[in-house]
Amino acid sequence: NPLPNVTIGGNTEVCEGSSAILVANGASTYHWSNGVTGSVNTVNTFGIYSVTGYSAQGCSNTASVTVMVYPLPVVNISGDTELCSGETTALTANGADTYLWNNGTNGAVLTTGLPGTYTVIATNAQGCSATASTYVTVNPLPNITISGNTAVCQGNTTTLVANGAQSYQWNTGSTNAAISVGSAG
Repeated sequence: NPLPNVTIGGNTEVCEGSSAILVANGASTYHWSNGVTGSVNTVNTFGIYSVTGYSAQGCSNTASVTVMVYPLPVVNISGDTELCSGETTALTANGADTYLWNNGTNGAVLTTGLPGTYTVIATNAQGCSATASTYVTVNPLPNITISGNTAVCQGNTTTLVANGAQSYQWNTGSTNAAISVGSAG
């Protein structure tokens, strides 16, 4: 009686967290090196997997494959995530080979001035993907007003008071909320 022509099909390259489904063909019954019986063997670890196939007449033959399990990329996003209105930030993803952002942008760098959650799908050279997200906050500009008498007679001073922010920087160099201004003589 001829020996069975045993072959193994299926995906032998998978990403971490996924399973390879190995399918044996060419015989009546099968016994795998990891103890599985039957034509289908689902594995999720790296290694060499062999199957012995038996014909109806009791003849046997063996086939083997190597299953590769590739790691997922470790993805990080850097860049300023707190902005003032009118500013932009460059969010930069790293840790993989290609990147796709949730707003449709391709590439490692996404420039934005809008608030919201930004998620990137990063894929390494083996086709394994992972995601990372960051939230961008856009703060409104302060509504600054200046109060005080803006008309002053020569030789007098007036006090100008800034309102609407937490800190101030006048063109005179003062960092106080109130300054005295006037003309000498």
